Order: sequence, then structure tokens, then C-alpha cells
Amino acid sequence: MNRLARCFGALGAVCVLLAGCGSGKTGPEGVTVTGTIVKDGKPLDVPNREAGLGNLVVSLVPLGPSPKAAEHALAGKDGAFKILGPGRGIPPGKYRLAVQQQDRGPGSDMLKGRFSEKSSPVEVEIPADRLGGSHDLGPIDLGKFGK
Repeated sequence: MNRLARCFGALGAVCVLLAGCGSGKTGPEGVTVTGTIVKDGKPLDVPNREAGLGNLVVSLVPLGPSPKAAEHALAGKDGAFKILGPGRGIPPGKYRLAVQQQDRGPGSDMLKGRFSEKSSPVEVEIPADRLGGSHDLGPIDLGKFGK
């Protein structure tokens, strides 16, 4: 009986150790970025969303001398988005915020490229003191950036 109890005890310890391994996200610690895309104070209308063709794609493009890949998220009907990045968030720093209002699937853009990854006038900074947490950009009103 004593031997059986030790086997179950050892098995229980192994299970506890294994449960702790791999349960978190991997990759470097970063910042989860949230915000809301609006135009003139209202969420953008995205035609064909229910058909699976319409999406509001929000991207953060790193600015700086060493080019890195952009991070993307889909915004909900209310314009809210959450960019998780690889691992546990994106690195702090300066980014260009790009928005694509798709109505006919990838490649379509009702904003006509005005807020593309290369030409968007919207720049944001993700602060280093938010590392390991989140940073809310708040409402980003595309109407304030001209037509």
C-alpha cells in the first residue's frame, strides 16, 4: 500500500509540473494594444461582413531603421480591436497605424489606400512602461486626418 501511495504521489507531482509547462504564451514580453477605429465619431460601416467578405483590418507597422513585420487585427462592428502580436504582445516603440476597410475581401479598400501601411498619417507610440500589460489607444477618428 505504501508503494502504491508513493507512485500516485509521484504521478501527481509530474502532472502538476507538466500542467505548468507550456501553459503561457511563448515569445518575448510585449504590450497588448487596444483601441477603436471610428470616422466622425461613429464606427465605420463594413458592407458584406456577414458574407465573410467585409472586414476592418487594423495594422501596426513599426517605424525605425530596422524594418520589422506589421502586426494585424480585425476590428469588430463597433470598431474595437486588440493587437496581441507574437508571443505576449508587441515591442514598445513608434508605429504607423494602418486601416483597411474591406468590402470585397482581401485587397479591397473603401478608404482607397489613404490609411495603408505605407501612407497612413496616423502614428502612435507604445510606451515601454506598459511592457507586460496593455495600452489602450482610445478612439482613433479617421475623419480628423482629412479626406
